[in-house]
Amino acid sequence: MNLLFSKRDRDAKGLARKFHETYERLAPSFGYETREDTREFDPTSNNGRLMMAVCGTLIDCGVVHF
Repeated sequence: MNLLFSKRDRDAKGLARKFHETYERLAPSFGYETREDTREFDPTSNNGRLMMAVCGTLIDCGVVHF
């Protein structure tokens, strides 16, 4: 466990990872082929940081509960 990040940040990262993995798994069922170079969740990429920020905001607003 990384103590440099708050529980909220760890929760946001975990939620973003789960969201990404679920999106990748379901995309083909909807006729969508995701980009091969982004199929693995990368929390250091612009997209990964944005997704974690969105998930953190949803946690802060009480939309998602942990």
